[in-house]
Amino acid sequence: MRISGLLLGFSLALVLAGCGGQPSVRPDASPAPAPPVSGPVDRPAIDGPPPPQTIPADVHAVPDAVPRPEPLALRGNPDVYEVLGEQYHVLASSRGFEQSGIASWYGQKFQGSDTSSGEVYDMFGMTAAHKTLPLPSYVRVTNLENGREAVVRINDRGPFHEGRIIDLSYAAATRLGVIDRGTAPVRIVALEGGASAHVTDTPPSLYLQIGAYGEQSNAQRASDRLKALGFTDVFISTDDRPGALFRVQVGPYESNDQARLARQRLEANGFSVSALRY
Repeated sequence: MRISGLLLGFSLALVLAGCGGQPSVRPDASPAPAPPVSGPVDRPAIDGPPPPQTIPADVHAVPDAVPRPEPLALRGNPDVYEVLGEQYHVLASSRGFEQSGIASWYGQKFQGSDTSSGEVYDMFGMTAAHKTLPLPSYVRVTNLENGREAVVRINDRGPFHEGRIIDLSYAAATRLGVIDRGTAPVRIVALEGGASAHVTDTPPSLYLQIGAYGEQSNAQRASDRLKALGFTDVFISTDDRPGALFRVQVGPYESNDQARLARQRLEANGFSVSALRY
C-alpha cells in the first residue's frame, strides 16, 4: 500500500544532510512508547560507529542479502515526495537500474529507529537507503576504489546530500571498506527480486513492533498493556550483544491486510508502530 507523497515528505523533511567524510545524518525516529512506558535508550547526538564491545567479531563477513520477490513496503513508496525543497519520483520498478556516485553510511545514532519502509534499522544487517528505488529492492554495490562488492536490501530513503547515491548500513560499509573514510565512489546495479505491486500476501513472517527499550522492565510493561488490549501474539525479542535493546513485537501476520488492520488498532491506542519482516 502506498502512502501519500505529502506524508512521506513531512517525515523525511526532518532529514539533515551528512557532511564531509562523516556518515549521513538522519532524523531521530525512535518509536514513541505508549505511556506509562519509558522510551528507548538515549541516542548519541552525532552519528558514528557502535561501541567496540557491541560490534560482532564477524561483522566484516555478514552474508549478502538474498534477493527474493516481496510486496511493496507498507510505507515509503509514494509516487513523489519532497525533502529539503527537492522532489523525488519513486521508480515503479528496479528492473535494469544502474547508477554510479558516492556512497556513505549510517550507524549507531539510528540503531533501532524506523526506516522509511517502517522496518527497524539494524546496522549489522546488509541493508541500505536510496532516494528513488522502490522499497524493498536489492542491489549489488561495488566499491570502485578497491573492487569489493556487497548485495544489500534497500529498505530506507536517503542520502539527501548532493552527489551521494546510497547510504550503507554499518555492516555493508565494513564489507566495502567505507567505514574509515566515510564515503567512497561506487556503482550499484539492481538485482531481480524486491518489491512488486502484484505480490499481495507475505509468508507468515510479518511482525509489528511497538518499541525498542533499553530496560527489560519497560518492555515488559508495554507487553502487558498489549495483552490487556486483547493482543495474544505478543513477545519480547533481544540478542546476546552488550547493550542490546528489548523489542516488543506482535505477530506474525499472514498478509499485509491483516497487518494493516492490527496496525490501525495499535495506533488508535496510542502506539507508534513499525512493520518488519524476518
